[in-house]
Amino acid sequence: MAVSARAAAHPGSHFPCLSPEQQVSFHEGYEPADHDRHDMARLRQAFGIATHF
Repeated sequence: MAVSARAAAHPGSHFPCLSPEQQVSFHEGYEPADHDRHDMARLRQAFGIATHF
């Protein structure tokens, strides 16, 4: 499945996704765990956006 900022697909359904900027915003205000750092690294790589960690 391709990475998309607009929608994701699951067999038999489509649903909207949060924008990369919204995902970054929702990761603010707490000490990140390893999986949070991984998520932000993937957003930077896929969309070329700045993140706070």
